[in-house]
Amino acid sequence: IPLLEKAIAIEPDAMSCYLLAKLLYRSNAPAPPSMPATDPTPSRTPQTTETGPPGVTPTGATTPPWLKRVRELLGSAITLRPRFAAPYVLLGATHIEPDGEVSAGVDLLQKAHTMLPARTDILTNLVYLLLRNGDLIRAQAVVDGALAMSGDLAALEKGRRAIATFQQHLEARQSLYLVRETPSEQARRQAWQTQEAKLLREALARTQDPEERARIEAHLKLLESSSGRLTSNEAVAIYNEAVDSANKRDYTRALALLEGLLPKVENPDLRQTIESMLVRFRQDAARLQRPPG
Repeated sequence: IPLLEKAIAIEPDAMSCYLLAKLLYRSNAPAPPSMPATDPTPSRTPQTTETGPPGVTPTGATTPPWLKRVRELLGSAITLRPRFAAPYVLLGATHIEPDGEVSAGVDLLQKAHTMLPARTDILTNLVYLLLRNGDLIRAQAVVDGALAMSGDLAALEKGRRAIATFQQHLEARQSLYLVRETPSEQARRQAWQTQEAKLLREALARTQDPEERARIEAHLKLLESSSGRLTSNEAVAIYNEAVDSANKRDYTRALALLEGLLPKVENPDLRQTIESMLVRFRQDAARLQRPPG
């Protein structure tokens, strides 16, 4: 480390910056449970699925001086040699730390994967960061796509375990965000359900489009089957069913399920999560239907 510091002080170059950053990172960051000796930037266990609801990263995490120095050195390496892939890999991995910026880490790892498509550790780190951002759809796509085709069974299993853990935490946390209805809230919900069902039946009578009819029918069925109080387990089941449908590219059903769930949720954090998912599913559905150009 002292020799590399002297070398950089004399004449900075991308390789010296990268090597110093890697040594500082390895000297200070806690090692993961199992780390291949030949892997310079091993996948690290994410710390966010256990610290907050999906899509919410921890706040107030401070950046230790050594980590700030690591990122500065890696940024310098990329500036000095933009086509040098290794700094992108390590800099992306640093954003799995509690203070990391998820969007920056995802962008760096995607660039690294383009340059080093055979490196499965890049993909597993990418899965972790996507899950940290609550982006289950894209994380699942990475696991089912690039990781599944890589032939690296250990990395594939690691990605699948990360998704399974995320889904377990999601289910547990969603149940905590639901609130019990008061009598007045129940009355308002039932009135809304009656009016909504009437509007849906009218819309169903007007349309002949198969996809639109399927969406309306799914929404109406969900509405008519939820005349009683919505329990936490029921809400969790509906949310997970919607995510599962989206993972299978059945966005019509996923949208209908979440649209039916949203009016029954009072907690603002959970409503925001559902609304964000609705926006994402609509965008994904539009991209899926868009003809290649």
